[in-house]
Amino acid sequence: MRAVARREGGRFRRVLELILAAGFVHGTVGCELLQDAFDDLRGGGRPAEERAAESFSRGETYLARGDLDAAESAFRQAISDYSQFGEASLMLAKVYHLRGEDARALLELGSAERLLPESGDLHSLRGRIHFGQGRYGRAAQYYKKAVSIGRDPQDLQQLGLALARAGRVEDAREVMKELQESRTAHDTRMFEGLLKAAEGEAAAARDLLQQAAAKAGDPEPHAALGWFLMQQGEPREAREALNKAVELGGNIAVVRSYVEALIDAGEAEQARGMIEPYTVSRARDPLIHAAYARALVGLGRYEEALAAANNALRFDPRLAPALLARGAALEGAGDIDSAVESYRAASREAPGLSEAYRLLAGAYRAQGRTTDAINALERLIVHDPSDRRGAIALLELCKDNPAHARRGLRLANRLLEADPRDRRILRLRGELQSLARSHSPQRTPPPRPSRSKEAAEPEIIRGR
Repeated sequence: MRAVARREGGRFRRVLELILAAGFVHGTVGCELLQDAFDDLRGGGRPAEERAAESFSRGETYLARGDLDAAESAFRQAISDYSQFGEASLMLAKVYHLRGEDARALLELGSAERLLPESGDLHSLRGRIHFGQGRYGRAAQYYKKAVSIGRDPQDLQQLGLALARAGRVEDAREVMKELQESRTAHDTRMFEGLLKAAEGEAAAARDLLQQAAAKAGDPEPHAALGWFLMQQGEPREAREALNKAVELGGNIAVVRSYVEALIDAGEAEQARGMIEPYTVSRARDPLIHAAYARALVGLGRYEEALAAANNALRFDPRLAPALLARGAALEGAGDIDSAVESYRAASREAPGLSEAYRLLAGAYRAQGRTTDAINALERLIVHDPSDRRGAIALLELCKDNPAHARRGLRLANRLLEADPRDRRILRLRGELQSLARSHSPQRTPPPRPSRSKEAAEPEIIRGR
């Protein structure tokens, strides 16, 4: 009896605590929480699975309303009631992801996978997390697993995009063949455009992505067009496309891309103003703090930027965008050596993240390490042939260093095979051709044997 009393006493204490809490929240929410507590009290003798199911249902309701804290509490209660409730672990991981706590989400997914090894949703969520962090190869692995389980067209499309970003264009094209049988025309055009971009065919990619965005009422094609224009080094045009994606309800990843476009367009103050509120509403999202740090770098506020980047790394020490933000802040403050280490760490964590190589090349150049800078940009192009900014930077670097003119000329010729009308590449190729001719090693004929006057005279004359 004493054990029962202690248990029931604990339940009554919980009810009283919620009654007190209800006075500090809006009436509807407080009453609902109070009702949940009384329901829990009345159901003390029910099976664990039944109590867990009710907690799970409440969590789904809270999640649908966007109340992530209440949803987390409900899903945790479901797991506490029944520890083998894999679906509750999966939903808890989704809550963490929506709140930007991807490190916690991945840990929770590990627990869920032990109970739900064949869940397509589980592997899809893992793919989404790794894609958002720039780990495209790993994202492709998880999307492939999700597709093998559920054949969801959305997972299939994400698999193709991850493969294309990881530089596996042929595999991505195979995925597109399957998509053409299952998706609408504008979705296929968007994917085809991104594939063309990955193959370096910028003109064809632009045309397809613009067609997809023109006929779309959802944010995805506009976000894809914005990403492509960023890679082409056209931040103002990218800003317009991404702004449209945000207006159409694009998710937080679209907001971050829009902020990046604003920074690249030289509008760092506007970028700061847009991202700063999210540092409060999504205070545990390291990607938000990393984006905020980049905006502060754009404003020259390097100390604050470094603090924001370090805050992001506190949540996830291996997060590539946060490592890049930290490097940018250090470089701005003049600590180039530390910036290089941060950029290199980011490139190791996310080999498909173009910006890591671009920033690393810039830091190498500041150190006078021209060959290392060129090597970094060449790695960028291998990983992402669609990154025209990286290609232009490499050609400019080769042009400024005549010893590498022929190296740049080979790249320019290869780029023009994919897009013969690119004026920037044509101009740079002409300059590189001139440099290559003027700095080509002169071929000199082999030296002839010395024939002095004495050697040329007959033996008999020398003997006189």
